[in-house]
Amino acid sequence: MASATSARAKPAGDKVVLALIGAGGRGRYVMAHMAKLENVEFKYVCDVEDARGNAAAAQVEKIQGSPAKYVIDMREVL
Repeated sequence: MASATSARAKPAGDKVVLALIGAGGRGRYVMAHMAKLENVEFKYVCDVEDARGNAAAAQVEKIQGSPAKYVIDMREVL
C-alpha cells in the first residue's frame, strides 16, 4: 500500500515561482540565469513597454520551455 507521501510526490517548497518586474537589461540578465536553475519557474513578466515585455516573455519560454504571462501592471502579479 502506498503512503500519502510517495517517492514521486514533491513538497510545494521544492519549486520557486517568480515574476520578473522590469524587463530591462539587468532584469533580463538576472532572469536568464535564474530561469536555468532547477525548480525555478517564471510565471509572469511585467514591464510597461510592450517590446521589452514580449521579448523577455519569449526569452523565458525559450529557456524553460513554458511561457510566462506578459502583463503591464505589476499589481496583477502582486
